[in-house]
Amino acid sequence: MATQAQIQTATLLQETETRPARIHILGASGSGVSTLGTNLSSALSVPVFDVDDYYWMPTDPPFTTKRAIPDRIALIKPLLSRAQAERGGWVLAGSIGTWGAELMADVEHVVFVDAPTVSQSVFLVGWGLASS
Repeated sequence: MATQAQIQTATLLQETETRPARIHILGASGSGVSTLGTNLSSALSVPVFDVDDYYWMPTDPPFTTKRAIPDRIALIKPLLSRAQAERGGWVLAGSIGTWGAELMADVEHVVFVDAPTVSQSVFLVGWGLASS
Protein backbone atom coordinates (compact mmCIF):
# COMPACT_ATOMS: atom_id res chain seq x y z
CA MET A 1 0.00 0.00 0.00
CA ALA A 2 1.37 3.40 -0.97
CA THR A 3 2.04 5.96 1.72
CA GLN A 4 0.54 9.45 1.50
CA ALA A 5 4.01 10.85 0.70
CA GLN A 6 4.42 8.36 -2.17
CA ILE A 7 1.01 9.29 -3.57
CA GLN A 8 1.80 13.01 -3.31
CA THR A 9 5.18 12.45 -4.97
CA ALA A 10 3.61 10.51 -7.86
CA THR A 11 0.94 13.15 -8.36
CA LEU A 12 3.42 16.01 -8.45
CA LEU A 13 5.72 14.08 -10.79
CA GLN A 14 2.82 13.71 -13.22
CA GLU A 15 2.14 17.44 -13.00
CA THR A 16 5.78 18.34 -13.66
CA GLU A 17 6.03 15.70 -16.41
CA THR A 18 9.03 14.25 -14.51
CA ARG A 19 11.16 17.24 -15.44
CA PRO A 20 12.98 19.20 -12.75
CA ALA A 21 11.02 22.06 -11.30
CA ARG A 22 11.20 24.72 -8.62
CA ILE A 23 8.95 23.40 -5.88
CA HIS A 24 8.08 24.85 -2.47
CA ILE A 25 6.54 22.43 0.04
CA LEU A 26 4.97 23.63 3.27
CA GLY A 27 2.71 22.28 6.00
CA ALA A 28 2.36 21.85 9.73
CA SER A 29 5.09 20.25 11.81
CA GLY A 30 4.88 16.49 11.46
CA SER A 31 2.75 16.59 8.31
CA GLY A 32 5.38 15.03 6.04
CA VAL A 33 6.94 18.12 4.42
CA SER A 34 10.50 16.82 4.84
CA THR A 35 9.57 13.32 3.66
CA LEU A 36 7.83 14.62 0.56
CA GLY A 37 10.73 17.00 -0.10
CA THR A 38 13.24 14.16 0.10
CA ASN A 39 11.12 11.93 -2.15
CA LEU A 40 10.70 14.63 -4.79
CA SER A 41 14.36 15.56 -4.62
CA SER A 42 15.32 11.97 -5.30
CA ALA A 43 12.72 11.42 -8.03
CA LEU A 44 13.63 14.63 -9.87
CA SER A 45 17.39 14.42 -9.20
CA VAL A 46 17.44 17.93 -7.75
CA PRO A 47 18.64 19.13 -4.35
CA VAL A 48 16.29 19.71 -1.45
CA PHE A 49 16.82 22.62 0.93
CA ASP A 50 15.25 22.56 4.40
CA VAL A 51 14.13 26.05 5.43
CA ASP A 52 14.93 25.32 9.09
CA ASP A 53 18.62 25.08 8.17
CA TYR A 54 18.53 28.76 7.20
CA TYR A 55 15.79 30.09 9.48
CA TRP A 56 17.61 29.20 12.70
CA MET A 57 21.10 30.10 13.85
CA PRO A 58 23.25 27.07 14.74
CA THR A 59 22.89 26.89 18.54
CA ASP A 60 23.03 24.32 21.31
CA PRO A 61 20.27 23.50 22.00
CA PRO A 62 19.04 23.99 18.43
CA PHE A 63 16.11 26.10 17.25
CA THR A 64 16.45 28.82 19.88
CA THR A 65 17.74 31.82 17.92
CA LYS A 66 16.22 33.06 14.66
CA ARG A 67 18.49 34.25 11.87
CA ALA A 68 17.78 37.77 10.57
CA ILE A 69 15.53 37.76 7.49
CA PRO A 70 18.09 39.37 5.13
CA ASP A 71 20.62 36.74 6.22
CA ARG A 72 18.16 33.89 5.50
CA ILE A 73 17.52 35.23 2.01
CA ALA A 74 21.25 35.78 1.43
CA LEU A 75 21.96 32.15 2.33
CA ILE A 76 19.11 30.50 0.43
CA LYS A 77 18.87 32.53 -2.80
CA PRO A 78 22.34 31.67 -4.20
CA LEU A 79 21.79 27.99 -3.42
CA LEU A 80 18.52 27.98 -5.35
CA SER A 81 20.12 29.86 -8.26
CA ARG A 82 23.02 27.40 -8.41
CA ALA A 83 20.67 24.40 -8.22
CA GLN A 84 18.57 25.86 -11.04
CA ALA A 85 21.64 26.41 -13.22
CA GLU A 86 23.29 23.06 -12.48
CA ARG A 87 20.34 20.68 -11.97
CA GLY A 88 17.40 22.47 -13.57
CA GLY A 89 15.43 22.83 -10.35
CA TRP A 90 15.18 22.39 -6.61
CA VAL A 91 12.85 21.58 -3.74
CA LEU A 92 12.44 24.03 -0.85
CA ALA A 93 10.90 22.26 2.16
CA GLY A 94 9.39 24.32 4.98
CA SER A 95 7.44 27.50 5.43
CA ILE A 96 8.90 30.78 4.26
CA GLY A 97 5.75 32.55 5.43
CA THR A 98 5.67 36.32 5.17
CA TRP A 99 9.44 36.71 5.08
CA GLY A 100 10.19 34.82 1.87
CA ALA A 101 8.35 36.78 -0.83
CA GLU A 102 11.62 37.31 -2.70
CA LEU A 103 12.11 33.53 -2.85
CA MET A 104 8.51 32.87 -3.92
CA ALA A 105 9.13 34.77 -7.16
CA ASP A 106 11.17 31.78 -8.38
CA VAL A 107 8.72 29.04 -7.31
CA GLU A 108 6.82 27.11 -10.01
CA HIS A 109 4.78 24.80 -7.79
CA VAL A 110 3.56 25.16 -4.20
CA VAL A 111 2.52 22.05 -2.31
CA PHE A 112 0.68 22.29 1.00
CA VAL A 113 0.92 19.05 2.96
CA ASP A 114 -2.02 18.47 5.26
CA ALA A 115 -2.14 15.65 7.79
CA PRO A 116 -4.85 14.74 10.26
CA THR A 117 -4.39 16.33 13.68
CA VAL A 118 -4.20 12.89 15.26
CA SER A 119 -1.23 11.92 13.08
CA GLN A 120 0.56 15.15 13.88
CA SER A 121 -0.12 14.72 17.60
CA VAL A 122 1.26 11.18 17.60
CA PHE A 123 4.37 12.37 15.78
CA LEU A 124 4.92 15.28 18.15
CA VAL A 125 4.37 13.15 21.25
CA GLY A 126 6.87 10.67 19.85
CA TRP A 127 9.40 13.46 19.62
CA GLY A 128 8.49 14.82 23.05
CA LEU A 129 7.25 18.10 21.60
CA ALA A 130 3.55 18.00 22.36
CA SER A 131 2.33 19.65 25.52
CA SER A 132 0.74 17.34 28.05
